Amino acid sequence: MTRDTFLHHAALIAVIALSAFLLLSGCQSAERYYTRALGAKDPEVKIELFTKAIEQDPEMAIAYLGRGKALIDTGRYEDAVDDFSAYIRMRPESAEAYFNRGITLSYMGRYDWAIRDLSMTVSLDPNDADAFYTRGTCYEFIGKLENAAFDYTRAIELDPDNVYAYFNRGKVLAMGERHEEAILDYTAAIELDPEFSPSYYNRAQSNLALGLYADAASDFTTAIELGLGLPDSYYFRGLAYRGMGDDAAAAADFRTACDGGDERACEALMDMGL
Repeated sequence: MTRDTFLHHAALIAVIALSAFLLLSGCQSAERYYTRALGAKDPEVKIELFTKAIEQDPEMAIAYLGRGKALIDTGRYEDAVDDFSAYIRMRPESAEAYFNRGITLSYMGRYDWAIRDLSMTVSLDPNDADAFYTRGTCYEFIGKLENAAFDYTRAIELDPDNVYAYFNRGKVLAMGERHEEAILDYTAAIELDPEFSPSYYNRAQSNLALGLYADAASDFTTAIELGLGLPDSYYFRGLAYRGMGDDAAAAADFRTACDGGDERACEALMDMGL
């Protein structure tokens, strides 16, 4: 081997070694930024650190996922979708990435696209209760109530303590005039969270629809006591009292609702000659 050939080979080896060193150093720096990002509390700090990790190692898929979640917390949904999409390109079998992109799309009101991603989520992970629940909310928003009820049911099967799945399924059932079943769901939600006032309000509405006036009045009262003291609540409790034959209590509630701007309550008072 000539001296020139030896020097050429030595230089080539040095370049390769330097490249490997720089690559390793970049990966190590990326790992450090990623670890710091995980420990950060402020979402903006998280975004900055995840970005630095990605700059050091553009193939660090998990950093895109982390940054996407932080972007959701700051309301930058389009950017979050881009990051989840980048992660999916690198990890196409990740149920978590499809779920996060799906829920972000739902925040943006792009329900059809969200449903596609959430359907991919449950195909990859059939036991993801949150994915079924979230897809149910999307179906509910676009008026596909049977699909929504199915998803809420599946969410309940997988997570029997999900208050909102019971509550939302109750809403869907009530929209279909299935008030007896809706009452069962609202009752289950109340048993799980006795302080969640909308469950009492909605159960009251179903009781009112069935002519169960005393039960309706009781539930409206509890909803009001828990902070849902809107004119609407007083108006409907007034209807329940009137159904019970208690015109004095009905008039008092109609007056409260009317003073709060509920025109229906004002008309009810006029109908009562008050």
